[in-house]
Amino acid sequence: MAFDYAANKCWEREYQVTRGERWDTWLDGIQDRYGQKRIVMLAVLFITGLASLAIHQLIRYDLDHSALLYLAVPYGVAVLITLLRPYGQHEKWWQPFVSHSLTALVVFLASSAVLFEGFICILFFMPIYFFVVTLAFVASWISVVRDARRSKTYATAIPLLVVLFSFEGTTEVTTIDRHNTATATTSVSLSPQELLQNLATPFALPSSDDWMLGLFPMPHSIEAGSLEVGDIHRVHTRYHRWFVTNTHEGVIELRIDSVTPERITVSFVRDTSFFASYVTLIGSDIQFVTDQNGLTNVSLTVSYERRLDPAWYFQPIQQYAMRVMASHLIEEVIIRD
Repeated sequence: MAFDYAANKCWEREYQVTRGERWDTWLDGIQDRYGQKRIVMLAVLFITGLASLAIHQLIRYDLDHSALLYLAVPYGVAVLITLLRPYGQHEKWWQPFVSHSLTALVVFLASSAVLFEGFICILFFMPIYFFVVTLAFVASWISVVRDARRSKTYATAIPLLVVLFSFEGTTEVTTIDRHNTATATTSVSLSPQELLQNLATPFALPSSDDWMLGLFPMPHSIEAGSLEVGDIHRVHTRYHRWFVTNTHEGVIELRIDSVTPERITVSFVRDTSFFASYVTLIGSDIQFVTDQNGLTNVSLTVSYERRLDPAWYFQPIQQYAMRVMASHLIEEVIIRD
């Protein structure tokens, strides 16, 4: 007996419509019985609880730095939100999108509060969170409103790609090289000897004028002895996750590895600061080169490892921040204009 593909395709469409209508009818009945606002509030609390539980499990299994946290969890939240508020065939796209985004924002802020996340983490998580939430909205909108075969293909491809990229950082095979360096260079009229003398004297590190670096609190105290090989310098940090409370105290220890009139190398031997959640500091290399005009070219290279995935999002951010930090250290610690 020949298989009737046309009849089977028709049955699939009828089944999908029937399944969608049943869900909409059931949801409308629940909202009519208990009130739409109450149902939405309870659903948001439920989604927040699920998201918080998922993140807690990722932390438990040391996967909270992988793309599972930054891609899979937001996408799962967005899918649950689309189930909470199905889209109508004749709605303008921006109406459900605004509702979808506001609900996602409430879940994001509520789960951040439950997990005691700091404002810096929230600020850097938010762009990729809403990027993924928007992808989920687009996939859902296309699958409901558009009937073209190509549109259906896109709607299916989006979640598959999100799932695929979510495994970055979970194993060595799926991890992109984390080692990075950031270099800043400038020219000054001071001699290498004068610059070495600046490094050997006590200093305080003021806040940076850069918009990104200005978000991070500067060290509140620095223990620096001489520039003798083997010396340990300690940088004490204090980060108020909630601006004035939920404080994290930490220390960064640096060891002087080598000192010459033209070069200083430093290793980071201990880091309990809040920076350690984002990057692993390895070492720094300071070089002084005198050019033919009598100026000294000062370069500072910082070696570090990225701890967060996906790389396509976090690597450019961290590269920029480390390069700005290196430039700030040159100006405020080495040159001290």
